[in-house]
Amino acid sequence: MAWYLYDQNMSGGYYFEPAFAVLVEADNPEEANRRAETVGIYFNGVEEGEDCECCGDRWIEQSRPLVDSKVAKFISSLKKISEEDDYRIEKTVSVLDKSGDFTLYEAEDPYEVFALYP
Repeated sequence: MAWYLYDQNMSGGYYFEPAFAVLVEADNPEEANRRAETVGIYFNGVEEGEDCECCGDRWIEQSRPLVDSKVAKFISSLKKISEEDDYRIEKTVSVLDKSGDFTLYEAEDPYEVFALYP
């Protein structure tokens, strides 16, 4: 199993849920892309009329995993979000709850919310 990172392009000047970036654990890129779609990530947003043409697609399909040491360093830099966090975080958690098993984290910047899907 390997980790695949889906980080958003800020198409249209804003970010979408489920999180600023999503890490998906999978056996191969095709499985990772399928799992990513089950939690609200979509691909070909410009072509489908979902994303801004001048900004480009919000999400990009992955073709290779992150290097394991990079993932470990990235995950260790995050802190787990508590249930007492602000409305934006609670709203994100409620959306993610529909998707099954996950752990939600935030980085130092409160707008950088990450979801891990092992």
